[in-house]
Amino acid sequence: MTVFDVLLASFHLATLCLHNRELDDVCDLRSRPTLEHLSSLHCLRAVTHEATRVAAITPVGVPHMATRDTKVATVACSAELRNML
Repeated sequence: MTVFDVLLASFHLATLCLHNRELDDVCDLRSRPTLEHLSSLHCLRAVTHEATRVAAITPVGVPHMATRDTKVATVACSAELRNML
């Protein structure tokens, strides 16, 4: 679960209850969910996909640069070019 999932669930009690019910139905109470459980955790997958769609998962404010001169579509990017995303 991502931080966004936890925040979303904490603000929406119905979502939190659905997550808990789904986890209880799929996983043993003594074990944590694993990747083998993922195909059965439909609500968790949906919220995680929505969270990564809405929130950026790449670092923001980090300088990015090309290692060599390159061309993206019709734009030429020099190796000395640095940009902030």
